[in-house]
Amino acid sequence: MTGLFFVSYILGDPAAIGPMLQLNLSVDSHNHSIRGHCLVMQQGTQSGLPVTGSFEAISIPNATGKLVAVELEADLPAADALKTEFNLHMLVTADWKDGNASFRFQHHVIPDVPVLLEPTRQLKQAALGQLQEYLRCTYGRAFGAYLPAAFDLNFVE
Repeated sequence: MTGLFFVSYILGDPAAIGPMLQLNLSVDSHNHSIRGHCLVMQQGTQSGLPVTGSFEAISIPNATGKLVAVELEADLPAADALKTEFNLHMLVTADWKDGNASFRFQHHVIPDVPVLLEPTRQLKQAALGQLQEYLRCTYGRAFGAYLPAAFDLNFVE
């Protein structure tokens, strides 16, 4: 995909003891940058954190098609980032629909978990809110509130 688009994933196995992640990401293909929100779900508790990162299209010998390598980390002030300890490495298909990831949150290291695409309806609601927040922060006013509810955004489906 090209341009600015939004994608949302669930990472992890609900049957596993370790944490699961819900990622709501905005991807800027021109700058190879990613910003978004990560919700960490663990043993009945949830905590959210902003994330930022980058991606690169790669070719792997004997693989069918290209893959996208994604790296994310917590987008927090240095003191908070040291306490949070979050990073993620993910390989997804070139259409951004599925893949595998490994991540670290606090003292948990979760290797090789499936990356599953979230339903689009939830993603559109999250992305519109994220876009409004971005516009509010960038322009310093409630500019994002003027976006219509049916604003046309690009989503991975």
